[in-house]
Amino acid sequence: MADPKGPQIEAMRLARGWKRRELARRVNCSYQHIYNLERGFNTGATETLQLIAIEFGVQLSDIAHTQQQKPAPRRAPTEGPKPHTPTPPPRPTKPPTRVSEGTAA
Repeated sequence: MADPKGPQIEAMRLARGWKRRELARRVNCSYQHIYNLERGFNTGATETLQLIAIEFGVQLSDIAHTQQQKPAPRRAPTEGPKPHTPTPPPRPTKPPTRVSEGTAA
């Protein structure tokens, strides 16, 4: 899997006046997949990105980050959730009352 440079793919597609369906037809995938690549929602198979690069007449590195180039994270990583520590059950507020043997019920 390669991480596509979505805005570059979209810009090249629009420069040619193609709709997503046209690019998808040319590289044999769905237009939803093209949308997700352009928006950065998912990565693409190297073969698909290579076909897109061929359609645009550019190198694969122009539309996808290589192993040496990783994209900057969109936001800073945050701390994960703290591990759950179980709390003990609440203690009874009153001790149970004892029934004495001398009293009749």
